[in-house]
Amino acid sequence: MPISPLQEVDGTHHVEQETVYPGVPVISAIDRELVRMNTGIELLDAQAWMDSTASADQDLGVLEKQWTRIFRNDHESSKVRFQSRLTLFDILSSSNYTSEFIKLIKGYPDLLATLKDTETNHTIWAPIDAAFDNCTGIPREPSYTQVKEILEHHITPHFMPMSRVLVTPNIPVLLSPWKPHLNDKHRLRLRPSPTGMTVNLAARLIGNDIFACNGVIHVLNAVVLPPPSVMEVVQSLPSTRFSTLQSALKKTRLSEKFDHALLRRSTLFAPSNEAFDKLGEEINTFLDSEEGESHLEALLQYHIAPNQTLFSNAFYNSPDPYAEPSSPSTSSSYYFTGGDTPHSHRLIRGRSCFTLSTMLRGQNVLVDVARYGGLITMRVNDSATVTTHDRMARNGVIHEIDNVLVPPSTSDSTTLESLKDFRVRDFKARMANYV
Repeated sequence: MPISPLQEVDGTHHVEQETVYPGVPVISAIDRELVRMNTGIELLDAQAWMDSTASADQDLGVLEKQWTRIFRNDHESSKVRFQSRLTLFDILSSSNYTSEFIKLIKGYPDLLATLKDTETNHTIWAPIDAAFDNCTGIPREPSYTQVKEILEHHITPHFMPMSRVLVTPNIPVLLSPWKPHLNDKHRLRLRPSPTGMTVNLAARLIGNDIFACNGVIHVLNAVVLPPPSVMEVVQSLPSTRFSTLQSALKKTRLSEKFDHALLRRSTLFAPSNEAFDKLGEEINTFLDSEEGESHLEALLQYHIAPNQTLFSNAFYNSPDPYAEPSSPSTSSSYYFTGGDTPHSHRLIRGRSCFTLSTMLRGQNVLVDVARYGGLITMRVNDSATVTTHDRMARNGVIHEIDNVLVPPSTSDSTTLESLKDFRVRDFKARMANYV
């Protein structure tokens, strides 16, 4: 089949998958039917599944059927993979649309060997050539190491077809930051959206499930750069929603302290402007005053868990900022393996609770996580809901929350009464032990 030109619709490049990689097991509607007729295998139509998926408030029985079908198709896609004789390198080097990516890969013998290795399985998030032309944020003359970090940020050391991508909030990549930034590998944030699956809020899948004998390729419309630091991410958030937090971090100089080694690899719970508004005008005015600055710093410290990186579906934990990476816990039915149970085809569901020590001396926050396939909810101290999960950073992760976390009035209790009737004197009394 001849290669069709790259199509552009509404200013966005679209790649017809069956024409980008000729000779590769195809996922077009026609070939999907041919595969079904010849092998009895029905491949997952990812976009159709996303269009018809149940919302979070629908009956769990409906969700059960949908997730079960996802994992059944995951098993079938593995069969198709084994039918391919081409490696990841063979496919990428034969395409006219990934020549820039593969040209860069050839400059790194270890990465080139990875794409050719038939004893391992990897997932490649391959940007099209046009993505490199439009990429911003890369130095004019990037170093050898910087380029390699970008490439490693596009390779996952697991087999991740769309059937797994759809139910996986984030996944690890080869990039392992130098200590003490993180306790383990960087991760990509995956989320469905009205325009398709997004990766780190920066790129969108425009082609998927291109199977090789040693993995699978997904095609991106943009380069996904390694993320900046936690504080850089916070300052880049829209000021219309996070100006209070942004100014508070600067005022207390916590934004500077966050770059210190002891505060790296951390989890930040980021209250929105609306969350601060719930404290009331009187308390907010006090926190903005010179007298209230120490109270503001203590309040913000309660939102930072140093040396513990809790993602929505993985936990990197190390008490020593210079310790070797720790292995994720596997004690719960809620998943905690680096590849999101890559060898399991069962439905992933369950609940877990994590106790994270904060910067505020002697105080912890309790994070409850509930998961049903790709649907995840997180609650902090049973008083704040995470509204946006997994904003990735070089040295941690950020979760946006809808209420400000206030330390408990006693050291043996984390149950918080309503703060809507709090006055400044009540707030000062509550914070007296922390300032």
